[in-house]
Amino acid sequence: MKLKKALLLSIFSLAVVGNVYAETDSQKIDKINQYLAEGNGKKALPLLKALATKGRVDAQSVLASLYWSGSKGIKKDNKQAFKWASKAEKQGDTKARYILGTMYMNGEYVKEDLMKAGNLLLKACKEEPKLGNCYLILSKSDVEKMCSEGHPKCQEASELFR
Repeated sequence: MKLKKALLLSIFSLAVVGNVYAETDSQKIDKINQYLAEGNGKKALPLLKALATKGRVDAQSVLASLYWSGSKGIKKDNKQAFKWASKAEKQGDTKARYILGTMYMNGEYVKEDLMKAGNLLLKACKEEPKLGNCYLILSKSDVEKMCSEGHPKCQEASELFR
């Protein structure tokens, strides 16, 4: 009986001590923001990945943006950008839709697909007009180019702009 009490007390003590030193998501986000403001994406990266892996859409979106732009000391990596943008987009993130739409529009890491690009950019436009409108213009010019080249999906793509 004494052994059980001692064991339970030890486990409880470890749990309490562990919680004292465990960083909250909020504290991690503060550190991430500090590192990014300093231009030190490399220090922010492990914290971002930890939060993104837990399903935090904000972290997934920031990771996608950093990898896609190759900024803050993070090497451009379209494969990682696509991975994290896809996860964030499934959770409704507008910035992720813009990144994916642009990747599909330009054939970055993925096969060029103007229909997917148009749909993603149109959703982004509806959610955040300033972000979406700017890139929807680019997409529309691509659809016009597609039509001038006689692409079989021209009519379907043109419907996005009506």
